[in-house]
Parts: sequence; C-alpha cells; structure tokens
Amino acid sequence: MTGWWLYFAHRYDEAITQLGKCLDLDPNYPICHWLMGQVYAQQGRFAEAIAAETKVLKIDPRWSWASADMARAYVLSGRRAEAQRMLDELLERSKGSYVTKYSLARLYAALGDKNRALDELEQSFAERSFFFNFFRSDPEMDSLRSEPRFQELVRRMNFPQ
Repeated sequence: MTGWWLYFAHRYDEAITQLGKCLDLDPNYPICHWLMGQVYAQQGRFAEAIAAETKVLKIDPRWSWASADMARAYVLSGRRAEAQRMLDELLERSKGSYVTKYSLARLYAALGDKNRALDELEQSFAERSFFFNFFRSDPEMDSLRSEPRFQELVRRMNFPQ
C-alpha cells in the first residue's frame, strides 16, 4: 500500500492523498483508517487521529494497534489520563490475548518512558515481530534514535548502511 510507504518516508500529505483513495474504494477498510490516524498524529492533527482510530475500533474492537495508537494520540494532545487508562487496558488485555510489543513500544516512546519503550522494542525483536522491521524508519521512534540501546538494536538487525 503506497500510503504505508509514504508514511515511513515522512511524506504525510502524499500519504493522506493515497489513503483517501484507499478509503474511496472501501470506506470500512481498517488499515487505511489506522494509517490515516498515524499520519494525522504526525501532523499534529490529534482530534482527526483519534477519530480515525475510533473508526478502526468500531470496525474491529479487538485491534490492539488502534488502541495503542489512539492512546499515543491522547498523549500527544495532552490527554495523558485517557492515554494511561488505555495503556492500563492494553496491559490487562495482554494477559489473555496478544498485544504486540512494538505497539506498546511506540506508546511508551510517546509517554517519554524511553527505558520501557526500549524494553518493549527488545522484546519485539526477540519475538521477530513483523513490524520490528520498520523500527529504523518509523517516525514514532524518532525520540529513541540517539539512545545507545536503540543503536544496538539497529546494529543487531544488520541493516545495510
């Protein structure tokens, strides 16, 4: 999906255009709403990001990625209490079903808890999470890039320079 790659390239306006085309084809495709929420959050359009993640959760309430990303949008918009409530719900949910460590890492990074974010990233690496492949270019990881543990994970992934 072109919108996905444009998001990782930090080309947010183009990503919105492509994701809009995706939603024209299927207004209930949750991945397009989810990605749109990510783009909106990167642009500081937090109300729209929360609305996009809300649409995802109406389509599939079990989607932990959308819950984590909605919580991130709450953090970024200054609504930390709501974000913490959602984090607590995700941690409780993780006791009985799978919640990706990578989505938790992104949420902890937004909360400013770099150590917890890096702990979750290391677990994501150990799980061989599909999404971990994108951590080097994920805009949500920008606050962690200068951390030695992050750089060690990049080295361990053996990405080309």
